[in-house]
Amino acid sequence: MMPYYLSNGRIFSNGQFILNHAVRVEGAQIESIVPQSAIKTGAKVYDLGGRMLLPGCLDLQIYGGDGVLFANNMTADALARIEQYILGTGTTGFLIAIPSRPFSDIQKAVRVVRDYLPNSLGALLGLHVEGPYLNPEKRGAHQEDWIKKPAPWEVDWLLDEGEDIVKFITIAPEMVENDTIRRFSNAGMVVSAGHTNTTYERYREGFEAGISHVTHLFNAMPGLEGRKPALLGAASDTENVMVSIVADGQHVHFPSVRLAKKIFGNRLYLITDAVTATDKIYLKNGAYYNENNTLTGSALTQHMALANCVRENICSLEEAIKMTTSYPAKIMKWTNKGDLLPGFDASFTILNDDFSVWPLHL
Repeated sequence: MMPYYLSNGRIFSNGQFILNHAVRVEGAQIESIVPQSAIKTGAKVYDLGGRMLLPGCLDLQIYGGDGVLFANNMTADALARIEQYILGTGTTGFLIAIPSRPFSDIQKAVRVVRDYLPNSLGALLGLHVEGPYLNPEKRGAHQEDWIKKPAPWEVDWLLDEGEDIVKFITIAPEMVENDTIRRFSNAGMVVSAGHTNTTYERYREGFEAGISHVTHLFNAMPGLEGRKPALLGAASDTENVMVSIVADGQHVHFPSVRLAKKIFGNRLYLITDAVTATDKIYLKNGAYYNENNTLTGSALTQHMALANCVRENICSLEEAIKMTTSYPAKIMKWTNKGDLLPGFDASFTILNDDFSVWPLHL
């Protein structure tokens, strides 16, 4: 494709909006950001009509979309359909998640993702393994029969065969030895605590071993008590721990999201934890539930989560954008994503003033 300009938009770059400028794209990268007056005569120009031009949203935990759950249909065709759907929502990079399953299913997921990636549209960036190394008392919608402590050979397999595909792993610290946590972390996987009854002390031990995150704050974990600070207290008290949250008003009440933002500041970022309707999962009150009436996942997209944060006075527009772009990119060490700067990927989310996605047809 010939170079082109994205003009007449509010460009979000380096944490702020820039007006009266244009983004020049060459190949798959941003070549420069220039004043609109510097656009070359005869160049290809796309007029954004004053809309917001953001870095492509990033989602580190999504299970599927468009009627397809990857865990139920681990095929290249399913990934292609999910990826196409997610790109249509304005999210340009994501980790596909798999819940607690027999380890043979996790092995299959790794192989299918690896085989699919060379033919992907560029949005699928790896696998998030959420379980089966969770606490059964906080399993949520995860099936108890498949929850377990890791076998040594499973850890070896994940490190030998899954290292380049498994980018993020959610575990309960009380179910996993520190040495295993350390091995996952040293291999470059983001290790996060979730679906856990961990104590303050155990989480701090796990943090020293390599746990650096908390998965979907407030969900599937004990609450904060005066004499039992538990995971929330440990995470707030542990410098540099990053925390994800589902801002749909169903998984977490919006006042609690506001509280979390006050506590964690720029350590809080947004995920969707999104699922989709199937024969056993249905939509109720804006979220998805399973046949046991257990909350299973959200109906969010990242641009909806961003909008919720602004509309519910959780944070500024600029901060909400960073919670879906630069923060996830920094977490995953994706140095060419999450911002609009020269040399970064030409991946964009374009939003109208009502936060709906405006599709760019190149």
